[in-house]
Amino acid sequence: MRKAVIFAVAIVLVAGLAYGQTPMKMAGYVNAGVNMPMGPDGFKDMYGMGLNGGIGFGIQPTEMFEFVGRFNYLQFALDEDFIAEEYYPGQDVTIDGGKVSGFEIAADVKFFPSLMSTPGPFKPYLIATIGFVNAKTDEATITGDVDEMIPEGESSTDLSYGIGAGFDYAVSPKVTVFAQAKYMIISEEEDDIKHLPINVGLKMFFGN
Repeated sequence: MRKAVIFAVAIVLVAGLAYGQTPMKMAGYVNAGVNMPMGPDGFKDMYGMGLNGGIGFGIQPTEMFEFVGRFNYLQFALDEDFIAEEYYPGQDVTIDGGKVSGFEIAADVKFFPSLMSTPGPFKPYLIATIGFVNAKTDEATITGDVDEMIPEGESSTDLSYGIGAGFDYAVSPKVTVFAQAKYMIISEEEDDIKHLPINVGLKMFFGN
């Protein structure tokens, strides 16, 4: 999948530059949403839904393509019930901390197929993403029948890539609301981390 995403990004970059026939549009992005862990099984069991949010800057050289640079914060919350049942069965424990959190720097390519035939404020799109995530696991404390402290993990920087879909909805000539979901993979030395970020946000155009 990694090679397919990189190839797709390269193709649309070339296509976007080759077919630029409309005035270039520029926009600022702000978004927030949730992360759903999708795999592997160990990661999906230990961590529940988390949050994400970020900012970005988009350049749209054609009506069909837009390129967006993003800086995002993301996290996955530790599933305290699963940890208690799996590792401390029959004991009364409270678990605090232990979330996975990090920052992502990425580039998105958005493709708007409906613009070739459908006018109006609603614009569905396909999206491909590639970037890097720097993340670590926070310290966790277990109290109650057991008193333990699990130290925070070392941070690591890994390749992140994925594909998805979404839509833009223009509420004015300068402001667009968007929503999107992507299936993302974070490359690891052993099992890759897979997650589904779902975001909503605003896209605000600059200039004329």
